[in-house]
Amino acid sequence: MASEVVKKIYGCILDGFTPAQIQDRLCAEQVPTLQEYLELGRGKDITPTFLWEARAVTRILTNIQYKGTYVSGKQESKAIGSHSKDWVDKSEWIVIPNKHSPIIAPEMFERVQEIMKSFLRSEPTPKSAKHCQNDFVSAEHTPRVLPYGYRFNGGDDGSWRLNELASKTVRRIFNLALQGVFEADIAATLKAEQIPSPQEYRQIKGGKDITPAFAWRAKGVRDILRDIQYTGVQVCGKFGRRKDGSHYRIHESDWIIVPDKIPAIVSTDEFETVARLLANRKKHQPGQREHLLRGNIVKCGCCGHAMCYDKLSDPVYRCHHTVSNAIVI
Repeated sequence: MASEVVKKIYGCILDGFTPAQIQDRLCAEQVPTLQEYLELGRGKDITPTFLWEARAVTRILTNIQYKGTYVSGKQESKAIGSHSKDWVDKSEWIVIPNKHSPIIAPEMFERVQEIMKSFLRSEPTPKSAKHCQNDFVSAEHTPRVLPYGYRFNGGDDGSWRLNELASKTVRRIFNLALQGVFEADIAATLKAEQIPSPQEYRQIKGGKDITPAFAWRAKGVRDILRDIQYTGVQVCGKFGRRKDGSHYRIHESDWIIVPDKIPAIVSTDEFETVARLLANRKKHQPGQREHLLRGNIVKCGCCGHAMCYDKLSDPVYRCHHTVSNAIVI
């Protein structure tokens, strides 16, 4: 079955479809994603989401192993006994042509690569001190996790497009804020309407079998209202990587900022109006909450983090790191 899906993807690109259009077609036809197919093959009891991404389609369309070429040695351990791995330079990979039976004929594969050149760009873009006027941001600087409301458009050019359902929620959040609704009340409204939070949405989209707690928080709403990218400005290069593989946050003055790079969900005027409302709002100083087991006594049995008291509906303790966990008091 999986090989038929691969053949279907190659057939679609030859018929003039883009990776993003192929993604939409696979979603509409409810074809399990690669990860879902593997988990189902291992006997895992999961509910497929059929949420393909254009970049997954692109990886399939550019994977030379589908034409019968064996590839190994892409990664190596950082140290003896270490589970962490680094990517090896492509020139050092082990590549053996005609090693196994191809799914795609070599001639068809090469025709597809010519088509894919119009979607892929490999030349890096130099980093500026503050703004980048070029219309291309290299994949090195493109974030792996996009802001809630967006998804990758496909290819290596770092382009984004709107996620229809999530972008409507973002639009609703800004509309409520423009009406003067406080962030905590917006979070309560989204929770009452049983809209999955951004973290829950990503987990569901990634194929995880979770029961959403609709755990919206005032801080999460505030982060969305303060993200300038919803006006169509793409911000990349927030984090760098050290030689040991760890990440660090780059100073704001060195971020890559590209105006009019992505589809806007709100206008600049609306964003600035909300920013003024947030700035003029007096910071709420909550009093000390008196409740059972106050003081980070309750710990999550899954991850060990302290569980927080939630009084929006029934009084419960919830773990924000393991959103499905809840202890009713």
